[in-house]
Amino acid sequence: VFSPLIKMIDGQAILYTHNFKFNTYTNVGEYYGGGTLVQNEMLLESERGYYYANTRDAICVGDAELRDSTYQIRSDSLGFNMDSEIATFYKETFIWNEKNEILSANSGWYDTKTDHYHFMSDAYVLSEDQEIWADDIDYRADTEDVIMRYNVQILDIEQEAMGFGDYAQY
Repeated sequence: VFSPLIKMIDGQAILYTHNFKFNTYTNVGEYYGGGTLVQNEMLLESERGYYYANTRDAICVGDAELRDSTYQIRSDSLGFNMDSEIATFYKETFIWNEKNEILSANSGWYDTKTDHYHFMSDAYVLSEDQEIWADDIDYRADTEDVIMRYNVQILDIEQEAMGFGDYAQY
């Protein structure tokens, strides 16, 4: 389908694009030339992507951005499941949240329903009072519980303290 504007609807998810191919045998759609996927307050934009109707997964490539009123995620490669509302990233990704924290990692996922981040590979969190680096970070923003694994470095400006190790819980 090629048109000045294409609107593909799957339940609450709506994809807007200009160039869309859909394989009715595999139930996989592909868009390119820019696309915007909307579900409730969530907005997902990218240069190109794939939509898997059977699993309700969107895989977005090229300047991918996922956002709502509480977070913004930017990456070159980003996946999002419309049912679980979990964002998965596969390359260097940056996240800004409503607590004015900046988070980044080379891979991981973010559960938008529970506000749970899991970062793998070169994870980093910057808040107003702290900087955290680790190979692997589990961060539950709603309870502010953090578990850090491998090559952990913590700089706490408020407490005037630094910590290093292979495992930390905060």
